[in-house]
Amino acid sequence: MIPPKNLHKDYGISALQFITVHRGNDLKNKANCVKLWPIGYYGILVKMLKQKYPEYQIVQLGVNKERCPDMENVDINLVGKTSLEDVVFLLKHSALHIDCEGGFTHLRHALHGGKTVVLFGPTDIAYYGYSENINLRTDVCSGCEWVREKWLESCIKEMRNPACMYSLTPEYVFSEIVKSEVLNG
Repeated sequence: MIPPKNLHKDYGISALQFITVHRGNDLKNKANCVKLWPIGYYGILVKMLKQKYPEYQIVQLGVNKERCPDMENVDINLVGKTSLEDVVFLLKHSALHIDCEGGFTHLRHALHGGKTVVLFGPTDIAYYGYSENINLRTDVCSGCEWVREKWLESCIKEMRNPACMYSLTPEYVFSEIVKSEVLNG
């Protein structure tokens, strides 16, 4: 696949390998729906990844700043700066993608782009989890998808910070990435 743009010149990606991260969801859903991992957790995880794997650049993807707020510690923030063709290229060629269950995760799977760390909350890991991925969830709380009509808008247990996503700590996610050895090759 030929890159749609010169990724070094246009975006500053100079590392031979890069990791893409995304926190967003379908435009019809609230910008901060319950299946999104806490934005602060991404900053912590990215910092740990950069310390352990300094040879990788961390690239944030997203539609726009309203839907995908800035993450701390990323090397390159491409939110709102890419075309669909650019996103396809980046997802296909990143060494690892980190995201919740959603569109970019399914697109990377369709592209045979490699492993994605998928952070599961209310959605069904058995249905939406692909075998090549690092599919993560905890047993604290999960499986409330479609229990009620507006399940994505707020936690069905009325928790301000949904336990399904907040119990997936950055330390746990980092340990699963390290254990997978996906970034050691």
